[in-house]
Amino acid sequence: MHEIQRTQASMIAHKHILVYNDIGVAATEVKKALVESFYGAAVSDANRLLIKQDGALTEETLALVLPGIIGDNSPYNDQLDFETHKAIRDYVENGGVYVGICAGAYYASNRITYHPPWMKQEKTRKPGLDLFNGAAKGPISFLAKQSVEEGPNDCMVTTISFNTASGARKVTGTAYGNGPMYFPDDSADLEVIARYEDVPGKPIAIAARKVGKGLALFVGVLPYMQPVKDMPLTHATKDAYKFNESLKPHAEGTKEVWDLITERIKEHNASIGRVRRLPKTDRSPS
Repeated sequence: MHEIQRTQASMIAHKHILVYNDIGVAATEVKKALVESFYGAAVSDANRLLIKQDGALTEETLALVLPGIIGDNSPYNDQLDFETHKAIRDYVENGGVYVGICAGAYYASNRITYHPPWMKQEKTRKPGLDLFNGAAKGPISFLAKQSVEEGPNDCMVTTISFNTASGARKVTGTAYGNGPMYFPDDSADLEVIARYEDVPGKPIAIAARKVGKGLALFVGVLPYMQPVKDMPLTHATKDAYKFNESLKPHAEGTKEVWDLITERIKEHNASIGRVRRLPKTDRSPS
């Protein structure tokens, strides 16, 4: 175990991250990435029944993550009800961190427009969680790809721009799977972390917003996905292989973006006294 991992493990022992995982949710890969980035904390599954239980979301919860989904029909619309929304909002407003990735980012906005090329009519919805005051619109038409199962089969590489930890502007490719662009109604308490570089107007890809004492993160891309060094090419894996090869040139940049997100979670928890300030972790591409 590296010294930095031992130090972090001692700082966040008995803390945990909850990842929403139910029918239709693609949680596997983001859980793996969180385990690496938050070494020493427990990364556990949560469903709506757990979230609504007293004592499920506490000061020991470093973050609640709503990941992407499988297919076009978001299960969040049926699985998350008013009581679940209230539990999540209460947790965030009292200092917690919400991380919405892809479908979870759509769901955190107060308005959704979803219109992939294979649908005749757009879907619109007001989910009710309202952690972001604005519209989540997607997918990006020239990157949209239909999916029916979990995995990278619906993923493409898109280009985003962001500011590094040192303040320098950088452009990188990162994984994208029909995620949203964010169009805020106002900029109050909003921090733009990354923008879609190749989309007209360069809309927001990643943003953070203060909500009460807490923090909400809108992540329209999939920066937790790192390329595998040696993926076998077979008929069954040809789509995944092609995507993996396209992601390889961007491994360093996409890791930087993921680290920006995880460091924000750590910094926020440190700023309100829930943990000591955590050292940065070294999550090397696999």
